[in-house]
Amino acid sequence: MPPANKSIGPVGDGYLAVNPEAFPADFAAGVPKSVADFMAISQVPIFNEALKAKVTVAAWKDKPSYVVVATQDRMINPDLERFMAKRAQSKALCTRARSRSSSKRRLWQPSRPSLQRS
Repeated sequence: MPPANKSIGPVGDGYLAVNPEAFPADFAAGVPKSVADFMAISQVPIFNEALKAKVTVAAWKDKPSYVVVATQDRMINPDLERFMAKRAQSKALCTRARSRSSSKRRLWQPSRPSLQRS
């Protein structure tokens, strides 16, 4: 199991973001450094209160859902991802990638048309 991250913190006015220095290792592991650096400086902070919002309708109850579980992820515990995917009856794809950022690069390659978005 990868170590938990401690790189999310306040950036002002009630917003949170991943520390840009930790971003490549914690959020974009396996992505080329130049891409990870760009992702770090272009991330959109999340309002802390949004994480406390109550969901009234779960779309996954009526619509098919899919999840990529990166087994070496440092942002979301892979066991928690598997639990949530099972609870939502999602179709899961597990990969040994260190982050979903690097997983997406592999999944959506033009050379793999069966996995491309329609």
